[in-house]
Amino acid sequence: MHSDLRRELRVQVCIESVMGSSMLGKRKVELLDISNLGCRVSCSLDVPTGTHVVLTMPSLSPISAQVRWSRQGGLGLRFATPLHPLVLERIVVLNRPH
Repeated sequence: MHSDLRRELRVQVCIESVMGSSMLGKRKVELLDISNLGCRVSCSLDVPTGTHVVLTMPSLSPISAQVRWSRQGGLGLRFATPLHPLVLERIVVLNRPH
């Protein structure tokens, strides 16, 4: 049984983004949910846990993150620096799924 150990509530979004690293190059991903501490993206690549990546969302500065888990076509990312609450609010308001 999988228990959810997240400290922050994640909010569903739908954001076409770009994830990059020295190992992966740049890849288009879809950001599926987000909190101030991290996010989940859809990605068909098997990316090793611990890989450092940079996530770029439209109209935001690139965000440094680390892969925390990889399974079933998705990755869990933890941001190197938590998002400011106002930045998170802006992302959520502009990108709620329809």
